[in-house]
Amino acid sequence: MLKLARWRYLTVIIVTLLGILWALPNALPPNIRAQYPGFLPNKTINLGLDLQGGSHLLFEVDKDAVYKQRLETVADDLTGALRGVRKAGELGARKTPIAFSGRGQSSDGSVVRVTITNLSDMPEALNRISKLGQPIDGASGVIANTDLLVRNVANNIEISLSPEAKLAMSRRAVTQSIEVIRRRIDETGTKEPSITRQGADRIVVQAPGESDPEKLKSLIGQTAKLTFQLLDDSVPVAEAMADLHSRTNHLYWLNAAP
Repeated sequence: MLKLARWRYLTVIIVTLLGILWALPNALPPNIRAQYPGFLPNKTINLGLDLQGGSHLLFEVDKDAVYKQRLETVADDLTGALRGVRKAGELGARKTPIAFSGRGQSSDGSVVRVTITNLSDMPEALNRISKLGQPIDGASGVIANTDLLVRNVANNIEISLSPEAKLAMSRRAVTQSIEVIRRRIDETGTKEPSITRQGADRIVVQAPGESDPEKLKSLIGQTAKLTFQLLDDSVPVAEAMADLHSRTNHLYWLNAAP
């Protein structure tokens, strides 16, 4: 019969007791765990979807809407550029206006077209429109060419987004969407939600313990609104909080990163 030294028996017993002590909170209700002394472990294992259920959602970023919005901005800037309007902070005299007509976007919003009245103005028009492009941030942080493709077709100028620009914009839209989704889910108190990118334009959201996926979709799908408020610094914060209901002012909490 195999015999173990006494110290080995003691080691096995101590390790077993510690394991039970650390695992015990998972079998106790929250009110009992709240009464635990501070030196004892009281945290439980966060169960995933396979053990406690929850919501599994798959979102897809509307890339076409992102592209269309960028080209709408270009179409608006196009008018000022051809009319010779100086940008904010731009020095020098106002440029000579270039006559044009028929400015608009294609039915799918992927191309902006404008007709230059005089062909002699075409080189200058192409130059001005090309300057409306913005640099592309590559995946490695390297800035590539501008995001616009500008073509001359007869009397028309066609403007579209380059493939590199579309890829960068799609990547940026997914990253920003993940951050927005994470902030909104954190407001629900969901423990350890899983928010991951899937492919080029999809986001997988797993929220353990959230049994109402429609509620979660409604929360995530809310449209953000930007409002401007006048700051009343004549009243101390403590007084404003104590006398909030009798005032016409509103109290807003500042959400700032530490």
